[in-house]
Amino acid sequence: MRDVDLVFQRTLDKIGLLDRPILNEAAGNRKRVGVTIRNGDPIVFEKETDNLIFLESGEHGGATIDTQGMTVITGASGATFTGHINILAGSSVIFNNCHFKQTKQNTDRFVTISTVSRVVFNNCSFRRYPTTMKDAVGTPAANAAYVSINTSIAGPTDQVNFVSCIFQENAPGSGTAGNIVNNIGTGVGLGNAAYCINKTGLLFGIPNIGTLT
Repeated sequence: MRDVDLVFQRTLDKIGLLDRPILNEAAGNRKRVGVTIRNGDPIVFEKETDNLIFLESGEHGGATIDTQGMTVITGASGATFTGHINILAGSSVIFNNCHFKQTKQNTDRFVTISTVSRVVFNNCSFRRYPTTMKDAVGTPAANAAYVSINTSIAGPTDQVNFVSCIFQENAPGSGTAGNIVNNIGTGVGLGNAAYCINKTGLLFGIPNIGTLT
């Protein structure tokens, strides 16, 4: 079966006007993407290092990330995490175009970043909801946040980085977080934010370089 047939599951003879070189290139790119996660499927990692993951539109729960090298997770429009993301020590992760939505499964924090891990959120959105919506979000902890750093040592200045992100609450000022980012370990993690929009009324929460507008 030809590469283009793998994309369409049918022969080119039935699709008279398709451009053969473009389709072959598309098929090749599909193979190189890495892992494609469909709506409702758990996130899986093919390798122990350098994973590329593409999330289709829909809800994807949470995940534990314990990989070396670089893990890049890119979401299609509407790709949403509804569970807790736990990034273990030493992992480096880039999230592109992902949405993080508060539920009972991640009501205390959407993402936890462990010692010496580094994370970049690029073009991501984060939404928490008012405390009155207990059926949807439960009862958050007193130290709830959007993202938490759990480090036992002084973290690098770029442990968590937000670029072109937006932070939202349905009712600013009555939401369920004390800060956007907080430290929950014995050490102090640091971060950066640039070209972001803060619609929550909350402080960034940790020492940072750059601005959260």
